[in-house]
Formats: sequence, C-alpha cells, structure tokens
Amino acid sequence: MGVFKLESLESEQRLILFTIFYFTIVKITLLFSTKILTVAATYVQDCFTLMVPLVIAMLLSRWKIVSKIAFYALYLIIFIITFVYNNLLSELLQFDVKVNIFNVGWESANHFFNMFISRSTIAIIFFSIVGLVSASVFITKIKPSLFNKKILVVLGVLFIISVVYQPLNPLVHSIMKGSPENSLNDLEPVENMSFDFLEKDIDVEMKLETEYDRVLVFVMETVTQDDFQNESGFFKTLRTESVQYTNYHTLNLDSLTSLISLLYSKFVPYKAYGTKATYMEAMKNKESIVEMFENNNFTTVFVASEERPCEISRMINWSHVIKEENYSITRQDVMCFIERGGQRSCEDISLLDEVVENVEKNDKIFLFQEFLYGHYPGNVYEKGIPHVKYYNDYMEELFNRLEEKELLDDTLIILVSDHGSREEGPQFEKSNYNLPLLFWAKDVSSGVDTGFYSQVDFNNILLHHMGVSEKPSPSKEIFTVGTSTQNVVYGTITSDGSYAFIETDSMRVKSEGIDTDYFLRRLKTYQDHFEEYKMR
Repeated sequence: MGVFKLESLESEQRLILFTIFYFTIVKITLLFSTKILTVAATYVQDCFTLMVPLVIAMLLSRWKIVSKIAFYALYLIIFIITFVYNNLLSELLQFDVKVNIFNVGWESANHFFNMFISRSTIAIIFFSIVGLVSASVFITKIKPSLFNKKILVVLGVLFIISVVYQPLNPLVHSIMKGSPENSLNDLEPVENMSFDFLEKDIDVEMKLETEYDRVLVFVMETVTQDDFQNESGFFKTLRTESVQYTNYHTLNLDSLTSLISLLYSKFVPYKAYGTKATYMEAMKNKESIVEMFENNNFTTVFVASEERPCEISRMINWSHVIKEENYSITRQDVMCFIERGGQRSCEDISLLDEVVENVEKNDKIFLFQEFLYGHYPGNVYEKGIPHVKYYNDYMEELFNRLEEKELLDDTLIILVSDHGSREEGPQFEKSNYNLPLLFWAKDVSSGVDTGFYSQVDFNNILLHHMGVSEKPSPSKEIFTVGTSTQNVVYGTITSDGSYAFIETDSMRVKSEGIDTDYFLRRLKTYQDHFEEYKMR
C-alpha cells in the first residue's frame, strides 16, 4: 500500500484479530438476554471501532514510534469503553440508554465508576489486555491481513446497516450526536417569576395533633398511574378502600431527586447524576418533613434493602436506618443480588420482619421504605415476577401481618411511586409522569381526588390526611427533568393538559399548547433561584 509500512504492524493486526475473537465470545454470552439483531449490530460496530487504532497506526507508519504510541493509546481507550458498555449492555437496552461520551462530566464519570465498576471488573480488564497483548507478541505463527479489500468493504457495508438499525456503541453514538450544548445558559431570566408551584415551605415546628400514631410511607420503583390501575389482586381492593390521587405527578425521573422533591417539598431542576454537587450543596441544612415528625416525638425510620442506601438516608437525621447489612436471610423465598459496583441488595420483602417489628415497638413512628425491586432489570428477570405484582404481594403481606398484630388501628399507610419509566421514548409522554398516590386508614372515607398535584405537594396532602391542616389547592403547572441516563429532557405539564418536553442537546421537542422558548426561560430562572439556596 505505497508509503504505508504494513509489515511493521504485524503484531498490532494480531492484537486486533484476537480482540475481535475475545468480544465474539462476549457477544455469544449476551445472546441469552438480548435480541440477536441487537447483538449483531453492536458486534459489527465494535469490530469497526476496533479497526480504528489500526488505521491510524497505518497512516502514521512512516514514523514508527509515533505509530506505535498512537495505536496502543487508542486501543486501550477503545478496549475499555467496549468492555464496559458490553458489560452493561442488558441494562442499557432495558432502559433504552445510548451513551454520549461528550456529555459525561467529571461528576458523572465519578458516579458511574463508583456505582458500576467493581475491583473485579478492573482486574478482568487489566488481565484481558495483558493476555491479548502478550498473545499478539508471542504467537507469531498467525499472520493476519486485516487490510484485505474484501474484508474492509464487507465490514463497511455491515457497519452502515448496523448504524441505520441503531447506533449503540458509545463511540459511534457519540460521534453521531456530537458535543452537546446547554441551551439554557444564554437565556434571559423571567422577571418577577413566582416559584410557589415548585417549592413549598415546611413548618417543622408544627404541632401534629393527630389520631395517627403510625405513619407508614412505601415508595414503589418506576410505577406509573397506568401501571398501578392495571394491577389486580390486592391493589384492586386497596384502591376501593383508600383515597386515590389520580392526577399526582413526579418532577424527576431519577429516584434520588424524586425523593428529595417529595421529602423537602422542593423541585430539583437538574438531572440527578452529573450535577449532584450543585443541588446537594443547595439542599444542605434545609428542613424536610422528617424533622417535623422528629419534633413531635415520632421515631423516624428509613428502610432500603441494600448495603449502601441512597443519599436520602444520610442527608436526613433519621432515628434509625434499616438496611441490608447482614447476609443471614431467614426467608427461603428471598433472593439477594450483587449489583453493579459490587453492592449487595436483597428483595424488599427481606426487611419486612424489621418493618413490622419497628411498627410494633414504637408508640409513634414515621416509617419510610424505598422499594428497590425492579430498579435493576436483572432482579425482575431472575425472580420472574413483574415489579408491580411484586409490590402488590408485599403490601398484601404487610397488611396481613399488621392486622394479625392489631397494629392497623391508628395507622395511616401511604403508597406512592418515585417516578415513571426512564426509557427515552416515555420521557416525552406526559402519562409517564403521572404516578399513583393513595392514603389508607381504617376510618378513611374512600374516594378519588383528581386535583393536579406533584411531589412538592406531598407534605401538605399528608398533613391534610393526618387531620392537622386543610387540603392544599391544586397546582396549575409543574416542571420536570428527565433521567440522568439520557441526554437531559426538560418538561412542563399544566392542569389543562398542555405540555412540552425538550431535549436541549438536540432540541428535540414534543409540545402541545406551550410556548417552549418562554418555558425554557422560566426553567433557567428557577435554576438561578435554586442556586441561591447555597447562600441562605
């Protein structure tokens, strides 16, 4: 090939060939959990990107040292990215996530590393690279010629077809998407904007003169109002015996920011991961409804069946945090999982005994359980029970246990969800933000409330059902933020059904009856207002 010295790239060609064989084996293992077409598309894209270091090295082959450095530097980067995303491919496909590397900041990368990259993963990557490089150096009998025209043409055609089907490889997707731009930075703020619909004051000194000594809140994972209404069994009975809020909405599509909005009555106008420092600093020293219960001599208990519960368990000074800290599970039907990053979690029902025990031993208790089943799709796959059905069974057993111990008197039970689906398509559907919220007590008058509410109204709705305040007035609109696993989608929904959802990186818009430019200016104004929390 003219000036290109391919003979100097013999070991490099072997390394690429061995690496392609290596990922062929990886793809075969993925066939058991992913569609064949999807695996084939990612395989072609992986092969194509693995050829890039070889092409660069060939172009620089007249400068041998530079060529070698460029090849191995690119190879290491591409191998690590390819390995990690294949390791997460089932989850990425489950949530319809496509990773734009250009959209990953330092905080996002740090969160990803802590959550999903365990020591064993690092060890596997290291020894895989060492093994492949060693094989390419010492197995000299194999002399591949990867620059064969037929090979390149076939690979090129298959690559184009695979990209048209779906650009799943992070490198391919990132190049196609390009570097994102935050279109909010240059917007003019809106003067004299009211923030009442995005934040509510919490009077932590309020005297809770209520008949309920036990207030139990259970937060389901990724359940919309439609999901909940379609579930029969115990939930069907529960719906007829409770007060249901059928027009209640989440403000965020990530659990952490959703729980902050719910417990602090303040909308977090950022994606949960990648901007955590921004809003965590703003929320420091802010008061939540938990302090209100503490000041009224309630024991406050946070429950999550994992070793390291989310930041809510540490941001708030709970009386007790019940978590999965020992491995002795007495129930034979309970499964435990080693999640990404090596964290152990078990089914939510593994802590049901502790939940009932705490309700029984405390005269006054505010208990808050964050359900985790279904947060990772592998849990549902291994257990074989849809997550809404799982919550149905959990709540039925909880009610039976509390009734057996005569603990349902003077008890208020609240069932709610944290957010809707985090997949890309549903982020643009207003029904995805509509969540179940219901209140049950023995003396409650069942019914349906269609008022337009959101998570920042949760505290005032709760106080109303405890009999210590009037029911809050419905809102006229809400703002929303999509999940951190996608390019961020901002949204607004109004009580009359108008809506707008905007992916600001690509300016993909879906709206009805909303001035999207004015909405983005108002969102930017609230972000500036939220920043001022840090200085209060």
